[in-house]
Amino acid sequence: MKNSILNMTLTLVIIAVVVSVAMSYVNGITAPLIAQNAAEKLNKSLAEVIDAKEFPVFEETEDYVIYEALKDGERVGFCVQNASSGYGGDITLLTGIDKDYNVTGVALLSHAETAGLGANADKAEFKNQYKGKTENIGVVKNSPRDNDIVAISGATITSKAVTNGVNEAIRLAKEAQINE
Repeated sequence: MKNSILNMTLTLVIIAVVVSVAMSYVNGITAPLIAQNAAEKLNKSLAEVIDAKEFPVFEETEDYVIYEALKDGERVGFCVQNASSGYGGDITLLTGIDKDYNVTGVALLSHAETAGLGANADKAEFKNQYKGKTENIGVVKNSPRDNDIVAISGATITSKAVTNGVNEAIRLAKEAQINE
């Protein structure tokens, strides 16, 4: 009986070591590809949210990154990457903001929102509502005023989370320029 338990324990330990080594090897191969894909997605998203050619990092913390948006060497605005808490977890977004602090575009870099509901926040018809809006953007279910967006039906939490992220991005861009 003791021999049987010892054999099973030894077998499990060997399997665990082999699987751990295999996973480490696969991670070593895939990690650079994952990082490259993330960088490509970020660069594509930066170009989508504001009309600029260069995006040097202007300010970076644990919670956000502010990119300076340059066109022909001149600042045309900022792009702010930050996160907001949605229904399915954090929503990482990128907001383009012009020199007058108007939103030029919004891109969702990552989210875990419910398919068919909150995930619709990544659709153009929702994100385009933010264009031209400025600070204190509100969320309504219908009849939006000038600085409101219409919430996604059945996904008000997600709509508010994206809006909170965009409002925070505008605030961060203003602070960055003031502290320059």
